[in-house]
Amino acid sequence: MKQVTIAILFFLISFQSFSQQAKVDSSNYNISQDRADYDQLRADAKHEKVTAVVLVSVGGGLAVGGAAAIIVGGFADAVDDVDGVHSHQGDDLVRTGAIVAGIGVATALVSISFFISSHHDKKEARSLKLHLNSNSCNIPVSGFKSINKPQLGIGLSIPL
Repeated sequence: MKQVTIAILFFLISFQSFSQQAKVDSSNYNISQDRADYDQLRADAKHEKVTAVVLVSVGGGLAVGGAAAIIVGGFADAVDDVDGVHSHQGDDLVRTGAIVAGIGVATALVSISFFISSHHDKKEARSLKLHLNSNSCNIPVSGFKSINKPQLGIGLSIPL
């Protein structure tokens, strides 16, 4: 029984090693192109995130500056009213502060699309890539003679 098991095992190992000689068709499955796509997506995600952070920072600064101008302009009107003389400098400062604060809020809102795009590119770069290609399989017929038959091959690349 032991000899039969060893013979079957030897037969299966030799058949497997000689029958499956896969030749990858480089026109359908290109690892270097996948790596270039991965690197490009990661670079795009990084640039979009930097742009989003800059826009949020600038927008937040403008909003805070505009709010400060509104507050200062409101106090200038209150001080002028106590003296009995009303000047329009406070009104102009409040109006300018409101415009600057609005621009700051709009700039911060625009950055949301950059954050979303950055996350999408980063997620796509991390995704698994599944490729279908056509391989050739050598099937031994007799002795050292073999027949070359095409077979469907599946390649999986996982960028880390």
